[in-house]
Amino acid sequence: MESLRYLYLDRTGIRKLSSPIRNLKGLCCLALGNCKYLEGKYLGDLRLLEQDVDLKYLRKLNLSGCGILEVPKSLGCLTSLEALDLSGNNFVRLPTNISELYELQYLGLRYCRRLGSLQKLPPRLAKLDAHSCTSLRTVPSSSAIVDGNIF
Repeated sequence: MESLRYLYLDRTGIRKLSSPIRNLKGLCCLALGNCKYLEGKYLGDLRLLEQDVDLKYLRKLNLSGCGILEVPKSLGCLTSLEALDLSGNNFVRLPTNISELYELQYLGLRYCRRLGSLQKLPPRLAKLDAHSCTSLRTVPSSSAIVDGNIF
């Protein structure tokens, strides 16, 4: 399993990520989109970021439609992340250390209807998709360089 690079579990009935994920040291893409049965509604309950997991090669993370109510600060430890999709979740804010994801180029927030504001964005962000974020009122002024859907 150490050589596994892509793990697509979208739309599965998975309830939790088990401890063998610790062995996925070469993982570069993890897709858990629309996994509505994941235990807990907080990203931290996935035990993805709190485990002793070395995800230094993780480039793409899809957690869209998972019913997430709060995005933990530990997301900032995924320093190689280039694409993050949190679309269709129920959180109100992103952690401020999201700006420390220096490699992040795509941030998907479509249909995050409770998201009220965005703080400082990552420096290399090239696309921000906030389509149908009906509560979004504040986007940092530095976002003028971002190409994307901001509605």
